[in-house]
Amino acid sequence: MAKPPTPTGLRLAMPDADGRTEEKLVFLWDPAPGADRYDLALESGGVDAVQTNVQSGGGITGLHASRDYSARIRAVNGDGASDWSGALPCCTLPPKPGPPRGGETDLTDPVLLVQWDCSVTAQTGDEPQAMLVDLEIKDAAGGLIENRTGLPVTHLFRDAKHGGIRIYRIRLTCPKPRAPDGVNRSDWSTPVTLRKEVFAKLRIPAVRPNDKTPISKFFHRHGLL
Repeated sequence: MAKPPTPTGLRLAMPDADGRTEEKLVFLWDPAPGADRYDLALESGGVDAVQTNVQSGGGITGLHASRDYSARIRAVNGDGASDWSGALPCCTLPPKPGPPRGGETDLTDPVLLVQWDCSVTAQTGDEPQAMLVDLEIKDAAGGLIENRTGLPVTHLFRDAKHGGIRIYRIRLTCPKPRAPDGVNRSDWSTPVTLRKEVFAKLRIPAVRPNDKTPISKFFHRHGLL
């Protein structure tokens, strides 16, 4: 018996729903003949961490959010270990942001204010991150109304469109060459549901300085009560 050959086909389990999160990566590889177990090495910032006895499709947890890694795999049996495979560049997701918050509607100008502050969430350890925010707006039935991308991590969004129920959620994005499509996106935040009422503008007639009419009669005269 001889030591096994180097495993091939090292790859990330995709799509992200299969397990890539802000602190976990899931790897797959093709079996090596004669292998009893596999070791996986993850390198980040010049530091190697070797996980022994890993299984294809198993998750590597305890990682840092939005961090670049290089993964290598080797096969092991009673006669020794294979050479390490070539490095696979990969990265974890950005951290999931908290839900946005709703502001008040100005009765004279129906604008719903939606705000968020992800500046702290976007700080992921010692790696500076150029993160932005995606905003998704849906109606009460879940139909998509609008998608906004490239918004600042701290922002006050003014929704001045039609009234009714709005469902908002946000996610963090940042450019990452090691991400599958070159952009790394967090999970969506918990959605927040807000109601936007539409009011006709209230026009109060001007009061002349010499007008002695009691205020109650003034409002009745102009149909305001």
